[in-house]
Amino acid sequence: MNRLIVPLALVAMAGLIYAVVGGDAFRGGPAQAPTPADAAPPPPAPPPPPPIVAMDAGVPFDMAVPEDTASVETLRQFGVFGRDAQYLDALLHGQFDRAEDKGGPTYRSSEGTQVTFRVEGGLVTGARADFGERAMSANLTGLSWIFSGQRDHIPLHWEGSTAGERYDGSYRDRFGRTVYYRGALQISGDEGLYGPAWIELSARPFKSP
Repeated sequence: MNRLIVPLALVAMAGLIYAVVGGDAFRGGPAQAPTPADAAPPPPAPPPPPPIVAMDAGVPFDMAVPEDTASVETLRQFGVFGRDAQYLDALLHGQFDRAEDKGGPTYRSSEGTQVTFRVEGGLVTGARADFGERAMSANLTGLSWIFSGQRDHIPLHWEGSTAGERYDGSYRDRFGRTVYYRGALQISGDEGLYGPAWIELSARPFKSP
């Protein structure tokens, strides 16, 4: 009996030592206290990028265009007013042919529409469009991409029952810029409906009637 007591005591002591020392090691050790880095709040998220604002919003048409933004793509986006006239050929290529200048760079479409641009200081400040005899209002609004950019349109509907009727006024484009216009309907038309004969568009009020 006494012979069994000693081995049992050794087994019990070994179990106690394992429970105290080996148990923590087996479970991965005692929990570590949090470090200052763990306790610090996460860094704030970066601010969102600034919204993209149209370059011409709220500024005059005839403001000089920075060289790094003067390009054919800029004319396509915002229209030709206030833009460098040297890009007109590239902008109109494929839809208009260059014609004899009529006081400014002049172009003619296959539909018979002729457009002459007014250029001051190298920048486009106005234009006149003369339409073919059978032109309708759609021929006028079809020029919107030239003057107002790809995502806007000229808000004018020029078809009427009065031959030679005159129009004079202004409108605001999607950038808040004022465009002045004047023009007239055809003096002959189909079934008494007259389309546009000519229109002038300007970035500034007209100086003469």
